[in-house]
Formats: sequence, C-alpha cells, structure tokens
Amino acid sequence: VRKSMENEAHEKLISVIICSYRKFQFIYEAIASVLNQSYGKIELLISDDGSDPFPEKKIRTYIDKHRKDNLVNVLIHHEETNQGTVRHLNHAIRLVHGDYIGILAADDAYFDKFVLERFAAGFDHAKKDCYVQMAQTAMCDYTLKRIDGYALFPDVQEAVEQEDSRLFELVAYSACLPTTSFFYKKEFFEQYGEFDEEFYLVEDYPMHCRIVREGWKLHYENFAAARHRSGGISHGNVEGLSKSAYFYHLDMLKIRDKCVKPYLKQLRRKAMEDVKDKAWTEEKWIKSQLHLYENNKKLRRQYLWEYKWSLLKDFAVASVYQWDVFASCLWKTALVLAVMIPPVREIGIVAAACAGCYKVIWSLFAAGAVSWLFGRIGRGIAKIESYPWDLMDY
Repeated sequence: VRKSMENEAHEKLISVIICSYRKFQFIYEAIASVLNQSYGKIELLISDDGSDPFPEKKIRTYIDKHRKDNLVNVLIHHEETNQGTVRHLNHAIRLVHGDYIGILAADDAYFDKFVLERFAAGFDHAKKDCYVQMAQTAMCDYTLKRIDGYALFPDVQEAVEQEDSRLFELVAYSACLPTTSFFYKKEFFEQYGEFDEEFYLVEDYPMHCRIVREGWKLHYENFAAARHRSGGISHGNVEGLSKSAYFYHLDMLKIRDKCVKPYLKQLRRKAMEDVKDKAWTEEKWIKSQLHLYENNKKLRRQYLWEYKWSLLKDFAVASVYQWDVFASCLWKTALVLAVMIPPVREIGIVAAACAGCYKVIWSLFAAGAVSWLFGRIGRGIAKIESYPWDLMDY
C-alpha cells in the first residue's frame, strides 16, 4: 500500500485549516500532525476566531522550526472579534488555495503521517462527481493517547459505503457522521455554497443533513484519519464556557426545526416516529438547560414538569393500549360463549351449571365492553397528542 502511495504523483495542493479559539495548549500537537505528513504539497492555514491574546509569533516560530519541504505555503489568520465557528470557518475557506481541503480543530490531530496521502488516493478512487470524502475518527481521551472507540458506527458505515437512501434516517436521528474526518474538493464549496451562517457554533450537522438529503455522493475510505480529543462542547465540555454551551444548544434546536422536521416525509413511518420521539425529548431537555444558563429557575421547572408529565401520560396511554388488546379478546370470547349457552341450556345439558356460567360470562362481557370503551378513549388521547402526519410540510 505504501509503495502505491509513494508512486502517486503529488500534483494537487492540499490545504489544511486548523481552527482555533483559545485552548492553545493543544494547537502545537495539531500543527505537528500536519507538518509530519508525507504528502508532497501542503498548504497550512492557522485561523483563530478572535482569541485574546493570540500567540501568532510563537506559532510562526514553531512552524518555521519544524517545517519540511512539502509545506509550500503558511497562512495565519486572526479574526478581530469572535465570529462563531460557522462564520469563522467560511472566512477561512475563502483564504486557502488547495484543490483539496481538510479542516482540523486545534485540539485534535491527524492519526498518522499518511492521512493526507490516503485522502488524495481516495479521491482518485472515487467517482468523478464525488466532492466529499470521509474516513474513521478515533475517539480518544483528553491526552489523545488512549483510543476509546471509533465514531462511525457499523450501520452508518455500511449505509455510506452502499450509498443507501436510508442514510438520511440515521443522520436525522443523530449527528452520526464524524466531521473530523471529512475532506473536501474545492469544487464542493463552489457548487454547494458555504456553511449555513444561520447557525453560530454547529457547522457540520446542518451540512451533513443537506448532503445526505440532497444525494451528494459521499466517498468512504476505511482508515482512521483523525484523533478526536474528549472534552469539546459536544463531548463533555471540559473547561468550556457556559456561553458556548448555550449557543451550542440553541443551534441544536434550530437544526431540528430547519434541517430535520420539514423533511420527515422522506423517512419510513417507523423511522419517522423514532426521529420525532427523539427530537421531542431533546427539545424538552435542551430548553431546561437553556433556562439553567439564563438563571431562570421558574421556566426550567416548567419545562422539566412538562417533560415528566408527558412521560407519565405516555406510560398511561401505553398501558391502556396493552389492556385494550386483552379486553378485546375478553369481550369477544364472552360474547361468543354468551350466544352459545342458551341453546345448550335448551338441550338440558347441565342446566344448573350453565345458568351460573351464563351469569359469569355476561359479567365478563360487560367488563370487556367497559375495558374496550376505555381502550378507545386511550386511542383517542394518543391520536390527539400524536405528531400531525398530515402537516409535515410546516
């Protein structure tokens, strides 16, 4: 494999964007993982989102000391004020010149020195109209030394490899595509456009929803491309700012409303129900967290009560459903027996015993009828509270 890679002509320029906002204790590890790459033509952009202070001189000194001949261009960009991840990333993409573009967070790192070579070879293997490529992401501990697992689950990987239309069901349910290992052709942004600036911090999930929904070809290469450090806003928020988490949760609410709910009709019925249930639960939980950040305890209690009451109501409705199944069998059986016993009595077979059974069976029938009525009421409640299937285009 290595020989075939070494024989590849390194003609295309690969631009790697390292996005930073504070946390400069990790950025040199990210830079080192780029400088160590074996690919022959690399452009590196360090883009910072308004950190104060920003150690530009120290970063330049580190790059100059450790760079190799394959690093053909170095750019350092510093936003005057914090823009948020989405807008900042759009600014950075406009600055690079590469045929291929990789994006790396300042607290992550490439897995080994052959990552860029593998991505370049991957685009050679991909279809001509494929502009996006992805690989595996190793989920690591806070030190990036221990690998706790890999972000792309087998069912998601299979759906990507087979270009399964049901991939949108998986993406709509959760952010299951690891953005750390995404790689782009520059033409992708020329045709697709930039990241959606309606969102502030979350740039990847809205793009993934749209890529999958619109049928953009997504090529998968089966190798570990990046090491993702535990502790980001979406993975524990170690030393994170409550303000950052607040904006992150706001974005997640917007993503559900803009990128998932209007397109639920593209899902199968069962998947639609699962996505709807998960979105409802997330919305209640996130709103309780938002009001925690806003220090409004009254509203937080209100959302938590709505959530707990709804769980109790759902349990009650589900119990009525189960009883309805039993009651349906009960009253139907009782009705059949009640109709059959009078002829048996006329024949004179065990008349006294039949008379007693007759009363018991009619009692069972009455109980079954009442249970059936309650079951119908439960069904009515469930229907009233259910998702408006006929209003999915709202």
